[in-house]
Amino acid sequence: MTSTFLLLEIVDPEVNAFLWRMRSIIAGRRAQGFIHVTLRGPYEHDVPIDSIDEWRRALVHDVLKIGGGVGRFSNRTEEVVFLKVDSPNLRSVWWKPSYPIERFGFEPHISLYRGGEREYADFIARFLRRRRVELLCAEHRLVWHRPGQADLFRAPSPSVAAMEQLLESTRMDTSILDRLEIAVGRYRRAMAEKNRMAL
Repeated sequence: MTSTFLLLEIVDPEVNAFLWRMRSIIAGRRAQGFIHVTLRGPYEHDVPIDSIDEWRRALVHDVLKIGGGVGRFSNRTEEVVFLKVDSPNLRSVWWKPSYPIERFGFEPHISLYRGGEREYADFIARFLRRRRVELLCAEHRLVWHRPGQADLFRAPSPSVAAMEQLLESTRMDTSILDRLEIAVGRYRRAMAEKNRMAL
């Protein structure tokens, strides 16, 4: 049986558009995948409906604080940069047996970069730590995900209306997106020049 994970998907149009755009700038292409926090799993069996309803009730009125810090880690296959996420009841729903809290701490997060470039990941983490990215999000939903599930990770670009709403927003400092785009452009040009000089 395929492993299953419980995700907390961000559905607030402005917050989703902001994070999607940030991911796209960092990746250098249209971002793939829904903006989410992995809350539980992996499960190798079906989960009772009562449990799912209980988790929904626990989080239904929670406002997520996204960006209370920037995190960074490496594993065998990739480098990761993320924004920390928290809310009053998030810990009560959290269960990740591969990353027990006693050993890894309580680190719910939204990944912004996952890739093989260590130096670039360090650069992105430094850039974000110098800025205060703090978003509040009350619009979210629980969804099940199985790796390879095509319908969840199809290119979910925000609508034009959501992007326009983001640009007109007073809820968040959207100028960070412009500064990030400039910084990433400079970084990539500097790396290209460095590689050219090394030839």
